[in-house]
Amino acid sequence: MNDRPPFPLPIASYAEQVKVWPDSGRHILAQHDDDTMIVYQAYRPEIGHFAAEHGYFGGEFKYTRMSWIKPNFLWMMYRSDWGRSQGQEVVLAIRLRWSTQSQSRCTLSLPTTTWPKSSKARDY
Repeated sequence: MNDRPPFPLPIASYAEQVKVWPDSGRHILAQHDDDTMIVYQAYRPEIGHFAAEHGYFGGEFKYTRMSWIKPNFLWMMYRSDWGRSQGQEVVLAIRLRWSTQSQSRCTLSLPTTTWPKSSKARDY
């Protein structure tokens, strides 16, 4: 692995967090700071392990490949069948700069995911 320390992810209880969430509308809720937002993506082991070891995408990674990022770790785990789906065995947390996010805004869209019958937080 590399010598970089892991970046800290601040955590808060659901009871604390729900107090600052919007009351209505569609919103992306994600870990963020003034400069970056953390998203999650599942990759094949060859791509994910390379990125984790080197700290950047390379090896078999292709920038022409479309990628569906998720702002929520548990959502990504659910969508990748908990890392069991072929080609989605390694889930990475990726820190995107807001400038990158702003430049990509035209290609971002809110998902139309159909959640399982029970979509209560306590079930996940």
